[in-house]
Order: sequence, then C-alpha cells, then structure tokens
Amino acid sequence: MASALRASDVAALRGGAEVHVWLVKIGNAGAAEILSSQERLDATRFRISADRQRYVVTRTTLRVLLGCYTGIEPHALAITGGAGQKPALADRAVEFNVSHSGAWAALAFSGGPPVGIDIEEVRPLPEYRDLIRHFCSPNERAHITTLPEFFRLWTRKEALLKGIGKGLSQPLEEYDVLDASPLDNWTLTDLAAPEGYYAAVAVFGAAEIRVFRM
Repeated sequence: MASALRASDVAALRGGAEVHVWLVKIGNAGAAEILSSQERLDATRFRISADRQRYVVTRTTLRVLLGCYTGIEPHALAITGGAGQKPALADRAVEFNVSHSGAWAALAFSGGPPVGIDIEEVRPLPEYRDLIRHFCSPNERAHITTLPEFFRLWTRKEALLKGIGKGLSQPLEEYDVLDASPLDNWTLTDLAAPEGYYAAVAVFGAAEIRVFRM
C-alpha cells in the first residue's frame, strides 16, 4: 500500500495541490492490532461478521494511509470524532473521510480543504421513489426516474454533507446536486467506481483529484 505513494505524491497532497482518493477492495486482511482500544470496542458491536470485517479493514487501511501522509506510526495517530462528529486527526494535519459499501471502501485525503466521500453498491431498493420524494429537491425529483440515477445522485449528496460535517440529519432536499456543479464553494466529482457501484467526492474549493486503487 505505502509503496504506491512517492514522496512527491505526499508533498502534493500536503501542499494542497491534490486530493487523493483510494478505492480499496475489502478482503480478509485487517491489522486490528493497530486500531485504538475504542476502535476495537466499536468493532465488537457489529453483530454481522461481514460488517465487522468491513469496519476493521477500512479503519486499519485509514490508519496505514494516514501514517504514510503524516509520517506518524499508524497505531499512534490520534483520531477524534464519533457520536455524530466528523472524524479528524487531532492536529488536523491531514483531512480525511471514509465510506464503505458491499465489497469496497473509499477513502479521501486532503492536505487542507475539508473533504467528503461516499460509495454505494447498486442494490435492490424498493423504497427509492419514496426516498426521492422525501429527500430530493424539486429539481432532482423532476429528473431522477431510475434506480441507478438515484444512486449516482445519492453519492454526491452524501459526500457533500459528510464533507460539510452536517450528516444525514440535515434537510437533504435543500442541497441540489443533480449536475455535480460547485455548490457553496464545494466541488463535487463523480468517481470511476468499480462495476456495480457509484462513488463521489466533495472538496471545499478546487484541487486535482487523484485516484488510487488497491
């Protein structure tokens, strides 16, 4: 994983010129020993083993990559957040955001601007038309007519709200992300997600998006 990053890549991110997105296939590995005691406790709360595995792999990958970007040992990183707060490094040296769905995780990293990311597996969702009615703007409701279109829009909307740090408790219909154009100085970018998935990243301001896959 770390070998995919060069010193120049880290410098570009830390300097604010790039935002890095990692698309990670969730396998059986997961170095739980580098997790904090709270993270290990959180992992035990997942009753379904696949959900627990997703959490462990995603959090260990997050710590390893943050270690690459900060030069701090993964187990020693102080990550704050939880209980409805957006996770962050205590010193805010690198901004990050994480999402996972199905067999994939998506992680976004920035040297300065806040970021948000979402990935969604396209899956049966019989209630999606009700979701459109309740959580989409009038403009979105007029144009979203199929399930794939809904997932594309939903990843943009969730990435934006996660970047802002407001979460899905906010009135989602107030945020129109139909065309992924800049919104309140946030730039939305659709990602080339794995087949059967949609993904999007939101960045405050503008920066080149580089995608790594592992």
